[in-house]
Parts: sequence; C-alpha cells; structure tokens
Amino acid sequence: MPNGGEAVPHFFVAPEAVADGRVSITGPDVRHIARVLRMGPGDYLTVSDGRFFYRVEIRSVRRQEVEAVVHEQWEAAVEPRYRVRLVQGVPKGDKMDSVVRQATEVGAVEIVPLLSRYVIPERAPEVWDRRVERWRRIAREAAKSSGRAVVPRVREPAGWEEVLALLGPGTLGILPWEQAAGPSLRQLLHRHPLPRDIYVLIGPEGGFATEEVERARAAGALIVSLGPRLLRTETAGPLTVGLILYEVGDMGG
Repeated sequence: MPNGGEAVPHFFVAPEAVADGRVSITGPDVRHIARVLRMGPGDYLTVSDGRFFYRVEIRSVRRQEVEAVVHEQWEAAVEPRYRVRLVQGVPKGDKMDSVVRQATEVGAVEIVPLLSRYVIPERAPEVWDRRVERWRRIAREAAKSSGRAVVPRVREPAGWEEVLALLGPGTLGILPWEQAAGPSLRQLLHRHPLPRDIYVLIGPEGGFATEEVERARAAGALIVSLGPRLLRTETAGPLTVGLILYEVGDMGG
C-alpha cells in the first residue's frame, strides 16, 4: 500500500458505497470507528470495495454512518489469482475460530464448514447460527488485519453431498488423507494444469471415513499426502491453502 506502510484502520464497503470521491461506511463499523477507535473528522482510514483500496479522511460521524472523502486510490492487487476454498470438517470446541482466522490470513476466498461423519452435531439449529455468525465476524476482522481486499465468504454448514456437488467442471478438489499412498501435494500441483477454482477438503479430528474418501474420489477429487507426520485438523486446512498458494506463486513461490 502507499504512504510508506502507514498503519491505519482498514474497513470494507460495497462498491456502491463509493461515489463522487466520497465513501459511506455503515453498519457495525460505525460504532467501532466512533466508540472503540474514537476517531472523528480529520482522521484517516483505508477502505476496500473489493476492486480498489482508498485512503480516506473522515468528514462526519453520525449515528448510522461515517462519511469520508477519498484522498488516494489504488488497485487492490493483493488477492490471489487462484480461488482456493477451504472445506473444513468442523472440529470440536472453538478450534474452527482458529481455522477461519488463519485461512483468511493466508488467502482463502471461501470457507465451507463441513458436517462429515465424525463431526459432533449441534443439537439446536440456533447454535449453528450463532457459530456461523461468529466465524463471519472472525473472517472480517482477520481480513482487516491482514490487508485483504475482500472478506472471505463463510458458508452455512454443508453436508457431504452438498460439498461434492461443488466439484463441478472447471474446479479441482484436493483431499489430503493420512492413508494416501501418494502423490504428494507438491507432485499433484506440478503434474496437473490447475483451474482457477480449487477446493481443499479437510476432515475433523477423526479424519474422513474411507467411504467418504472414495465418494470424493468418485466425484473427481484428487487424494494426496501431506507427508509422514500427522497434522491436527486446525493446522492441516490453513497450511494446505497456504502451500497451494505458495506453489502457484501467490505467496512468493
């Protein structure tokens, strides 16, 4: 970013919120700017609408809107060229919080909570609603702190059939499995022409059942090894996303 890397708070808006050199910030960010950051007229923010970054100066802070004027604009060229989506078997406790945060930081464009065989189900639908809402907040905050141009989408929890239906033409599904005989992830990435849309399928603590792996294979997913060491589920997903983006050159590879 310009300005010698000056650290200023970062926020997201819809493209239609930017017009005629002005930016309108609404929603929960208004309270955060006014009450938490205690910012007001004359203070500076960076804003992204998914296409451009803007350096803006606050002109007014009202109850439901922060209005700012654009001082600088530059292309949002920080997003990966390859759209890597993490399908994560939901782990126990609050481990998914870490998965969402780290996957956002390394560059995932979407996170799909997966309800596979070994996921412990929530008894009440409203519990899932609260968890998804929290994961979306975490993704938004992680996108802010890591300088993303967009906030990764966090989907509603999906079953195995819903996930496999995503693996259509023009996509690549990659399923790391501890029992895989090969190839390695790196070998796979160098053997196959890669489409722009890649899905990474990660099991929960108990991994994937053999039947689930075979169904994924039948749907076109490629089964790979991540090496001789066993990784915790909250490590495997973000790491695999990062390794893929590294190998395709989006993290300096």
